[in-house]
Amino acid sequence: MLSLSQTALVRYVLAVLLSGVGIFLTAQSDMLTIYVCLPLSLVAVMVATYFGGRIAGVLSLIFSAITVKYFIIPPTHSFNFDVSNAIQFGAFLFAGSLIVLSTKTFGKSEVRIADDSDRDDLILENSPLIKAIDAPEAASTESELLKAFANCPIAVTVNRFNGGGFVDVNAEFTELTGWARDEVLGRTVVECGLVDVGTELELRARLTENRGFADQEFEIKTRSGDTLHVRVGVAFVELRGERHVVSTFVNNAERRQSDAELLASEERLHLVTENALVGLVMISEDRRYIFANPRFADILGLPTANIVGCRVSDIHPRLYEKQIGPSLDRVFAGESVRNELRQEMPDGDHFFDVRYEPTTVDGSVSSVVAVITDITDRNRAELAREASEERYRTLFEYSPDGILISNPDSYYVDANESICEMLGYERDEVIGSHATNIVVPKDIPHLAVTLLGLNDDFEYYREWQLRRRDASVFPVEVTATKMPDGNTLTVIRDTTDRKHLENQLLQSQKMEAIGVLAGGLAHDFNNILTAIAGYSDLTLENMSADDPLRHYVVGIRDAGVRAAALTNQLLAFSRKRVLLPSVYNLNLAVTETEKMLRRVVKENIEFRIKLNPELSNVKADPGQIGQVIVNLVINSGDAMPNGGTLTIETRNVHIDNNFPGSNIAVVPGQFVELTIADTGFGMDDETQRRLFEPFFTTKEVGKGTGLGLSTAYGIIKQSGGDITVESEPGRGSTFKVYLPCVDEAVSYQPVSPRNSEPTSGFETILLVEDEVAVRILVNDILIRNGYTVLKADSGEAALKICKEYPNQIHLLLSDMIMPKMGGRELKDEVVKIRPNVRVLFMSGYTGDSIAKDLPGLSGSAFLEKPFTPDELVSKVRETLTADDMLSDTADEDSTPIQEPRAAHSR
Repeated sequence: MLSLSQTALVRYVLAVLLSGVGIFLTAQSDMLTIYVCLPLSLVAVMVATYFGGRIAGVLSLIFSAITVKYFIIPPTHSFNFDVSNAIQFGAFLFAGSLIVLSTKTFGKSEVRIADDSDRDDLILENSPLIKAIDAPEAASTESELLKAFANCPIAVTVNRFNGGGFVDVNAEFTELTGWARDEVLGRTVVECGLVDVGTELELRARLTENRGFADQEFEIKTRSGDTLHVRVGVAFVELRGERHVVSTFVNNAERRQSDAELLASEERLHLVTENALVGLVMISEDRRYIFANPRFADILGLPTANIVGCRVSDIHPRLYEKQIGPSLDRVFAGESVRNELRQEMPDGDHFFDVRYEPTTVDGSVSSVVAVITDITDRNRAELAREASEERYRTLFEYSPDGILISNPDSYYVDANESICEMLGYERDEVIGSHATNIVVPKDIPHLAVTLLGLNDDFEYYREWQLRRRDASVFPVEVTATKMPDGNTLTVIRDTTDRKHLENQLLQSQKMEAIGVLAGGLAHDFNNILTAIAGYSDLTLENMSADDPLRHYVVGIRDAGVRAAALTNQLLAFSRKRVLLPSVYNLNLAVTETEKMLRRVVKENIEFRIKLNPELSNVKADPGQIGQVIVNLVINSGDAMPNGGTLTIETRNVHIDNNFPGSNIAVVPGQFVELTIADTGFGMDDETQRRLFEPFFTTKEVGKGTGLGLSTAYGIIKQSGGDITVESEPGRGSTFKVYLPCVDEAVSYQPVSPRNSEPTSGFETILLVEDEVAVRILVNDILIRNGYTVLKADSGEAALKICKEYPNQIHLLLSDMIMPKMGGRELKDEVVKIRPNVRVLFMSGYTGDSIAKDLPGLSGSAFLEKPFTPDELVSKVRETLTADDMLSDTADEDSTPIQEPRAAHSR
């Protein structure tokens, strides 16, 4: 690639060539040598312009033009040239003007090169190298630059821009990297192993893009292979006409270490209280005060600002040499030192008890903390000590955490009341016993490392299990701290409740994830099942009873029915089913299902039903709550294959943080509790943790789907309640369902049998369904039953039909979930165009948004997918003939939305 100066030179040569073209136009080539004076005139113009500038070039061109015009061109006529005088003279002027301009451009190029050099100087002045020099003009001469380079306190290198080889490095660089100067000269950073090829390319890219950079952090490798974090600054510089790169390196480890030491120092200072009754100071390795609390300043009679930063020897010149200095030497060697000092004060001598404690960072002593107690008034000091002991004893006795103090042989010498209650021992029984008497055996080896004096850690933390007096174990957090007297202070916190809540949260998150997956599949799956069930029924209607293929179609239909039931159970678990809440008494749900419950369990099981006559009302879906009761009773019956007792009980409860089994995941308040208990074989903890997971079952293959309890869990959760289980192997199981109470009148009325209604009709129905198979199926079913059907595959198409169809549209039959415009939005637009239209929605999945919409869809009915042809035409007929759908102002709670089904039947 050509440099700036090379580009200008090319332009200059091109100008000379173009001038030659002008000469050629003034004469034939074979006569060119005759007119030597003509090119000499052009060269004169060129020289005048280059050395004298544009004005000199123009003057030279004028004089040369006069010479050419009157002394050179006229003789050419004797050679019979065809070129006119005007053309020859014009060509000469053009060539001369071009020479003036191009020669001036070459001069400007050199000026630009000089300007670029000036800019390089500016970049150099902003580099860390030049900033290290006091006088900015030190970068103006090479000798001064080299002097600064040699004496710079940070690592500096000079590399050629082309090739990247080291030209020179200073002593700081060799000390930083371990490479000698002679070893790196001529080699690149990659060849020396300082950085890899990728990093070197990144550096060059940044350098080329930004013309230098500063304070960028990189990793380099020393000659010994160690990794260093360095901050790098890079700038261009011109040395002897060649472009070079100046780089500076600052070891970032020192700053990181300083940051770590500062953080450790701040954490230690947090331990110091400003209101302490004793003087507290912190002393650095160079024997300076880095912290002093107000009490210490009061003792010395000096402001704190006059202490911090001063040398200890300056504050205590007489005491330092013989007492304080030697004590600090011992403490910085790792010892804890305590001595008594006498300090001369304006009001006489004062005596101080001084305790020195080393503080370590990364295993080495970095500073000393000193506690200075004025013991001049010994009575006051004694009172203070007694008060301190009393505070300690109060904290010890009333702490909610268990506290134990053991001697170096791990025998307990003291214990507070909390630990005695945890373990079930009297205090006298704990004191004097060995630590291994209450620790689970598998933790005893670790106990030996911490409590038997084999570990010198100042503080220790671990999660353990402790053994109560009755041999039961429970989880705890243990913090053990070595005390100055050699004993060990152990603080124990019972984490049973926290562990239970953590497991409950984990289980809840897992159940929620499964629910989201199940609900997400339901929409498309139910559309498929609708097509399978519908086409199977239509096929059976057109087949004779003795058709040999009939049993195959029946098998397809039955499989679809079972799949629909499975989908509904998954939706119930995922809390995505359509719930039709009504206000009713839960006792009614029990009595309505009692006869059926006695049929689904074995005769050797005794029923005990205890219903509270004063039971509060709840707001839930009666059909779904009935399914919960059936599923729980069946589960309890299966747990008693040899007979037993099954108890169903209801009562009112108030749930708050003090309620037994406070892990119930509900908002505190009034609830109805439904209990279903059995005397079966019970469950272990692992089974209980997975009990409500879909497809989890302890039954043999083929004897259960594992969806009964998960369905119950989903229904209760979707109803705003919770379900819990208490069980032990061999002691039966107790399920408890909690539903929130409502202060509302009963609105639920049991459905009474009614005579079958005709399903055929004559009305016009606008069918809106984006799923092709379902749209074709519903269209065929409705046409077979006498209806006129207008089909649309989207909400937009349906609105167009509403506007353009000339006759009456009696019913809008629409899917709830469609792209762009859903069923709710479509209804709102359609009723604006045709206010008297009836509305029937259908859907196979009701997510959160649809579940919220359904209670407010006044004047609408709902049909859940998958459905059979008979169910479709029956619901269409019911919607068209329902009187309460004539007004959209009816009470929202009385919306005639169809109750969901557990399974289809023919």
